[in-house]
Amino acid sequence: MISKSTPLLQNYTVVESEEVSTGKLIACHNEPYPYAVYYCHFQLGSVNKVLMVSLRGDNGDQVDAAFLCHMDTSTWSAGHIGFRLLRLKPGDSEICHFFPAYDMVVVP
Repeated sequence: MISKSTPLLQNYTVVESEEVSTGKLIACHNEPYPYAVYYCHFQLGSVNKVLMVSLRGDNGDQVDAAFLCHMDTSTWSAGHIGFRLLRLKPGDSEICHFFPAYDMVVVP
């Protein structure tokens, strides 16, 4: 369900999580246009996990979010932003992240 409000910047605690899919998925990222435009992509031959996660904020707000784990990063470019942020190299570790508001993940 899409909320019309923007969650506050605060600490959140994971209350519950459920794996939705492994394997094939299409990720769609909202682009900054005055109307709905998405950049969608997929990765052939890569193993991913998608979880739906319920989070509770310090102020009691509850937020549901999609969480994606890229389980094998060995074929990624060494210049990928994830490696720079986490100070890793391809194949060192899986990389996981939440999907921001208005981004989508499509699973079979």
